[in-house]
Amino acid sequence: MSFIKIKFKSGQTYVAIAAILGAFAAQALADDSNSSQTTPPPAANAQVTGTTSTAAEQEVENKRMKALEGSKSPWSFQAQLQYSGSTINHPFAEDLPNTGGSSVAPKVTLGGTIAGRYRIDESTTAGVGTGIVTYTPFQGPKNTSVYDPQVDIAHSFKFGKIHNRADFQLLGYTDNQYGSQLGYATMITVSDESFYTFKFGLTVGLSFELDYNIFKGKAGYDPSAQTQYDLFTDPYFEYALSDKVNLRSVIGIQALGHQNDMHSAFAQYHQKIYQTFGVGVSIFEGWFIYNFVQIPDYTNVATNTLTYGFSTIIDLF
Repeated sequence: MSFIKIKFKSGQTYVAIAAILGAFAAQALADDSNSSQTTPPPAANAQVTGTTSTAAEQEVENKRMKALEGSKSPWSFQAQLQYSGSTINHPFAEDLPNTGGSSVAPKVTLGGTIAGRYRIDESTTAGVGTGIVTYTPFQGPKNTSVYDPQVDIAHSFKFGKIHNRADFQLLGYTDNQYGSQLGYATMITVSDESFYTFKFGLTVGLSFELDYNIFKGKAGYDPSAQTQYDLFTDPYFEYALSDKVNLRSVIGIQALGHQNDMHSAFAQYHQKIYQTFGVGVSIFEGWFIYNFVQIPDYTNVATNTLTYGFSTIIDLF
């Protein structure tokens, strides 16, 4: 589940991505077919579980996903944080590239979520946490805030040879901009991350997230500034260089959905596309960091718009 979303554009992109993922899916099915010809049949007393598998069969080697699934302890702590930095020429500067022409230059941030988690069983966890953000973290943190308490339940499973992690989340808006100024009350999020790892080390995955917002029933809020629901799809590719290091690229696609003053579904539909390229490192079990360079907008690719960032997943206990 992603709480800090970086997003992207172009109808042709969907076609290209669909073709790539379709080709990999066909190869995955072919691998499955070939393996079924050489794998001996199960024992007579083996349990048949349909399209899902047992927790032991669900165990994954992907270091990022293992960190995301969290500690195997009954109680644990998890932090998912992302640094959205400045240009690659000055990655730890205070200001982001002002591509939007704002009168006040946007600031770099370090933010994400922190949560306590309870393991219900080997495949299911529940969490209670909150968002957190601070500006200019390397120049002296400013305007640090804790906001938007949230609860979620996540379940990992397999569909054939495709690993999945589904998550359902309920969030309450408490930050000033969305809560007080724009009238947001609650957000319901349904997400799923699916991936397949080939024998030669390549992982192909797709993250999907649908957000639905509920608003305060008070007059005075501008409905044109309220997004009722939106959709995020993030295809990604990883190649394992070693047990602890992989090359990783994420394509982020945001489809902004129905505005509160519109009457037709996705009346305000448009796409925004970004892409990151970088290296993921598993420092040790349960800790994963992804260092990346980001193309924030394919309509304006230049050295003064490429930015640096990193994201981390940290499990304790």
